[in-house]
Amino acid sequence: MEIQKRSTRIWVIVGGILLLCLCLAAIVVGGASIFLYLSPTTSINSTSSPAAPDLNALATAQEMNALSEPLGIIEWKLTQEIPGENRVCRAFNGQSWSETPNEGMNCIYNAFPGSTMEDVVTSFFSDGQFFENERPVASSLNIEYDHVVYIGEHPNAHTVIDLLILKDGQVYWVSVSVGTPAEETPEVVYQSYNGALEVFLYEVIKINLSRSQ
Repeated sequence: MEIQKRSTRIWVIVGGILLLCLCLAAIVVGGASIFLYLSPTTSINSTSSPAAPDLNALATAQEMNALSEPLGIIEWKLTQEIPGENRVCRAFNGQSWSETPNEGMNCIYNAFPGSTMEDVVTSFFSDGQFFENERPVASSLNIEYDHVVYIGEHPNAHTVIDLLILKDGQVYWVSVSVGTPAEETPEVVYQSYNGALEVFLYEVIKINLSRSQ
């Protein structure tokens, strides 16, 4: 009888330890997934997930052409459409004085509930949407929504400029690359446009916002 009691007690203890381990694992996983929706490879089949972004809300090549004239970029062409459950994207190539085509990207992502802009930026770096050399710059845009502007060096030797806006659980991202004269830094190129780059990016996102309501 004593042996049976000890055996029962041991199994109760073991069961308690296993339950504690499972609880701790759930806490760790939950804490690490604050912005999992931002990962293009993440598939979340949850009834609590936000509605899928609308691919048709993204700007078209024709609309990009109408907005980018002040930048000296013309003939935008759609190169890829990326539909998805938690993000949609359109990629473009454009022409300017640079022999290397300009690159444009327009995406809408679902953000995990409670995500901050800091979470979003962290995810963009970790998932490779932002290049490692990108850094934030002061925004001159008068936007009521949480937003950031980043600039950096594109692998094709262009300067890349990114605008992120976080609104109502969705992240709106527009990126454009512009030709960079030899020995000029992204900061110099960015300032030479006198705010026109930011205005272009925001005008594209305004199209997305108007179609996402």
